[in-house]
Amino acid sequence: MRCTKGFDPTKIIEGMTSENHGVAKVYELSELNFLLAGNGFTVKDFCSAVVRACRVGAKRGSNVACVGTGGCGKSTVIEPLEKIFSCAPKPEEGSTFPLASVTGYDVILWQDYEHDEATVRFSDLLSFFMEESIAVRRPGALNLKVKNSAPTFYSGRAPLELIPSKRHSVEACRKYNAMMSERFCTFSFTCPIPLHERDMNFPACGRCAARWYLSGAGSGGGDEVQSNVSPAPSSGDGVKASLTAELQKLSEMYSAGVLDADEFKAAKKQLLQV
Repeated sequence: MRCTKGFDPTKIIEGMTSENHGVAKVYELSELNFLLAGNGFTVKDFCSAVVRACRVGAKRGSNVACVGTGGCGKSTVIEPLEKIFSCAPKPEEGSTFPLASVTGYDVILWQDYEHDEATVRFSDLLSFFMEESIAVRRPGALNLKVKNSAPTFYSGRAPLELIPSKRHSVEACRKYNAMMSERFCTFSFTCPIPLHERDMNFPACGRCAARWYLSGAGSGGGDEVQSNVSPAPSSGDGVKASLTAELQKLSEMYSAGVLDADEFKAAKKQLLQV
């Protein structure tokens, strides 16, 4: 598997070419900013976590999980990664060789993944997300020992958890789930996007997507981000906290019918102009 350890994401910009470069306008990028702020955390918190994951690879606390109810934009904020990297798909339920298809990629991108213990063992995933050796079944060949170094980006309605069964007791599941939680920096999405806005435009080319993640993270690259934070605006950043409050207020006014759709969009654009 291609190793991402030590990868410098700033090289994305110099090396990326795309016929669609420039399609992503400021307003489209602002929509992503609004989505994050509406769920109670800053663009810097999220983008720093993404950039850090790309730099350090599959390590404890470096993988990124977006969890919460449907329609809140969990997948929207990680889909741009497909414009930058080769992304491994989630295992197919019932597959005889569930992890054979996820080797050889830059990152692991599992959107709306639901764990099935009969397909892939939870204990194997614990090792897979931390660059520990596991035996991967392959068609017509002996098992292959693999150390996954690619970071995982996961979205789902709930964190990755093992459900109690005849094979796994409640206490065993509690311990396994605590270990899985340690492997991710988790962001909880709770604010649904209005139905007529769920066709959000995310950056249309790799260069634009990379610029959004990198500019959002800032020059620090996100090494300070810890796993399982409860994302929220930094108390030391009055400007960002104020912006988040204004965005949430606009969302409440729109939901209450005080603003119509056009007024809502215009107000967001004015707040988020750069």
